[in-house]
Amino acid sequence: MSEERVVRRSVANILGLLCVILAVVVAGVLAYYTTTINGKNFQISSLNSQVTNQQDQIGDLTSILNLNNSTIWVNGENVSSPANGYAVWSSTGIVIPYAGYVSVQVDSYSASLNNYVQMVWTSHELAFDYKEGFSNNGTMVFPILSTPNLEIDIGTVDHSTATFNVTITYYY
Repeated sequence: MSEERVVRRSVANILGLLCVILAVVVAGVLAYYTTTINGKNFQISSLNSQVTNQQDQIGDLTSILNLNNSTIWVNGENVSSPANGYAVWSSTGIVIPYAGYVSVQVDSYSASLNNYVQMVWTSHELAFDYKEGFSNNGTMVFPILSTPNLEIDIGTVDHSTATFNVTITYYY
């Protein structure tokens, strides 16, 4: 009988030792996979952030492609043009990064009926110079490419001074 007890005690010791080893292995595996999962969660979060940034950029570029953006360069300013002359507005310090169009809204405070808006710019060896006439008031629309130099002349060909209220808007 004492032999049976010894066998049973040694079996119990071995089983106890195996349980301890198994518990240590399970704890190690658990720690390893917890660290791995946390790392993967961080990568997923980082990639989701990149996707959100890319979607925002796509939205911004789509808006530009559809000419949904605008910037008012001149808002209701009074401009005087000498007789047979013009007033100049230039884009000094303004970068025009995208193709689009420029709307020039002009209201005349003078009796002059022979007024005009002229737009001049160059871009990629292309020169644009176009003049459009109007009577008392009007809105002229001009195409524009990306350019660092733009000049808009507002004038009259009459023999008297003309005064205008001008709004210039860039759409891109």
